[in-house]
Amino acid sequence: MLWIRFLQVASRPAKDLTEAERRFALQYLFQANPVNVIGRYPRYRELFEKFRSAGDSPENADKYFQAQDFTDLQVLSQIGWFDEFFSGGKRCRGSDPQRPELHARRPAVW
Repeated sequence: MLWIRFLQVASRPAKDLTEAERRFALQYLFQANPVNVIGRYPRYRELFEKFRSAGDSPENADKYFQAQDFTDLQVLSQIGWFDEFFSGGKRCRGSDPQRPELHARRPAVW
């Protein structure tokens, strides 16, 4: 099942990904709305642009992505979908008056 493979690749430490898993990540972890999901996070957008500059090809892009890039891609793709699901598509991250520290603590990479 594709969703099981997706979760396995998204949760495996990036340094342990096989070549096939890296290419799977490049093919599927960018399958989000480029403006409303990917564009929300500067680092996710940067990685997407790196992928696009390689011709949208997982085989070509793989050689330009380092382990840290894959870690960022794994995390940001999950945050993007998590945020999209729980916000109902609204950009509400950091707007909880009960938990302002969550927004303040987020890394600059987001």
